[in-house]
Amino acid sequence: MAVDKYDMKRRRASNIVWTAAGSYRYNPDFLAFTEKGKPDLYLNAVIGLTAKYYDMVKLNAFFDLLNENAMRDIFMDLMWLGLENAVFQKEKPVRPVLVQLRQEHAKEYFQNSLMGRTGVAQQMQGARWHEVLGEPIGLIDPWGKKLYANLSFGPELTTDEVIAKFKDIMSGFFLSRHLVRESLER
Repeated sequence: MAVDKYDMKRRRASNIVWTAAGSYRYNPDFLAFTEKGKPDLYLNAVIGLTAKYYDMVKLNAFFDLLNENAMRDIFMDLMWLGLENAVFQKEKPVRPVLVQLRQEHAKEYFQNSLMGRTGVAQQMQGARWHEVLGEPIGLIDPWGKKLYANLSFGPELTTDEVIAKFKDIMSGFFLSRHLVRESLER
């Protein structure tokens, strides 16, 4: 019984991704669920839109490299935050409902998130969702403000430029250039 419920949730999440991607052939490596375990409408749309606008073979290869890094969870969250901004900007003219979905997601983030989390990824996510709601981003230190500004990927970036930008973020904010080159330029 629990497996059926899980499979239904996965199918619903996949359907959201496929609809946003415009392709039922796309097999998503990522699916998003709320804290309560329900498919997250907005974030699954972001995953689908990422597949619509970017080369997923290249992005998945990059995600595989990130997954080998000791800071993988932080880097994955930050990469998706950058992609979220880019695909939202690209798709907003086509699907104006995204503005409302994004705002609803921001409100739910603050209602359901564990406010005690203080990691850099949570700070950047909090800043994004505050900004979406028209509130001050809440970042005080210059390092955090600069990182956040760099995570606002523009809609004009190609897949290769998104990857290069994120490598620059990693080396500029987290790792030495030598370690980035060594671990990500294989």
